[in-house]
Amino acid sequence: MGSASMMDYGRRTRRFMAARLAFLGLLLMSSGCVGARGYFGDRWADAKDVFTASVGTGGGVKARVGPVNAGFFLNSDRAGLRGGECFSLPDGPLAGGDADATLLFFFSDQFDLRHPPQSRSGTRASLRRVRLVGDSLAKRNKSYRCGMIPLPSPLGAFEFQRVPCYYTQVEVAVGVGGTLRLGFNPGELLDFLLGWTTLDILRDDLAARAERERRALEGGAGVPAEALRSRPDRGPGRPLEGEIPAGPPAGPRAPSGAR
Repeated sequence: MGSASMMDYGRRTRRFMAARLAFLGLLLMSSGCVGARGYFGDRWADAKDVFTASVGTGGGVKARVGPVNAGFFLNSDRAGLRGGECFSLPDGPLAGGDADATLLFFFSDQFDLRHPPQSRSGTRASLRRVRLVGDSLAKRNKSYRCGMIPLPSPLGAFEFQRVPCYYTQVEVAVGVGGTLRLGFNPGELLDFLLGWTTLDILRDDLAARAERERRALEGGAGVPAEALRSRPDRGPGRPLEGEIPAGPPAGPRAPSGAR
C-alpha cells in the first residue's frame, strides 16, 4: 500500500507540474507575442533588481528605508550591482553621478550614470561602458536624483522623483575609506514574482515594452496618438513618418450666411 501511494503521489505531482508548464506557455503566447528570449530576459533583469551590493570610496554609516535616510555618510560607489545593472566607474569620489551624502535625516542621494565626467584614469571605452549602463538604468526607470537639504536656494533641495523602486528600497552602508552597501527591495521582489504572469507593476520589462510599441507602430488600431508622441526615445514634435496619419487638408470655410 505504501509503495502504491507513493507512485500515485508521484503521478499527481507530475500532472500538476505539467499543468503549470502548460499554463506558463499560455501566458507566454498571450503576453503580446513576446518571444521566449525576451520573456526570460525580462525575468532575469527583474531578479537582479531585487538585491544591491556595491563598494565605494568614502566613510560613515547610514540606513535607508524607502525615501527615509538616516546616519552620517559621504560616499561614491565604485563598482557593484545596483538597479539590476553591474557597473564599474573609472574614477574616484563623486564621479559619474553616484554621490550619496547623509547628515542625520537630511540627505542628497543620486544614482545616474548617463553623464560621467571626463575620466582622469579611464579610457574612452570605459566611459562608453558607463554611459551604456546609465542608459539602460534610465530606460528601466532605475536612475534617480533625490534629496532633502534644508538650505536656501541654490544649495538647498527637496526633490523626490517618480522612480517607484526608490520608495521600496531597504539598505545599509558602512565603511571608513572604503564602503560597502547592501540592500534588498521588496517592491522589486513583488515585481519579479508577478512578472511570471506578464504583469509588470514597475514598468521595467524592456522586451515587453518594445513589443507593445512595435505592435502599436505597425498599425495597432485604437492606440491614442498621444501615446505614440510621448515615447522617450524621440523628441517632442518628431513622430516617425507614418506613425500618426495626417488628416486631409482643411478646405475653405463657407461664409456663415451661406446655405
